[in-house]
Amino acid sequence: MGTSSRIGFENSDGTISCIDCGSDGYPSHTGRRLVENFNTIDKVGALITLGNLSILGSKIGEFHDPRNRPQVARDEDWCCARGRDGCRGAEGKHDVHPNEADFGSNFEEYNYLFRNGEWLVLSHRFPTREWYTVVSILEGESHE
Repeated sequence: MGTSSRIGFENSDGTISCIDCGSDGYPSHTGRRLVENFNTIDKVGALITLGNLSILGSKIGEFHDPRNRPQVARDEDWCCARGRDGCRGAEGKHDVHPNEADFGSNFEEYNYLFRNGEWLVLSHRFPTREWYTVVSILEGESHE
């Protein structure tokens, strides 16, 4: 069983558009990829539009069969999207939550939120139930 996460984007009206990611949701994988590769509104929008993921890659990539993943998908670290690629659990949609509180209460192991140009993370593994910047987690600030 993988470490699940939820990846969201705060819209201008305060709603949160989000997707689920089934594996490798911890900050050193998903958090790092979000900060390094999906760090603009356009890139985050494209990621959310892609829909639910089996795993987050560093690039959106193209359609590929996850059961026979081509070398280029591995070499270029493409996302494995459930709807586009037919990965486990073929639901490809994204969800919209009315606000941050609702998004945060739909609790995965890690919840990521892109707000005001930066990635935040919330986890039950942290001593307090509050959002931290992903960068602070990656830089080694202790929140666990």
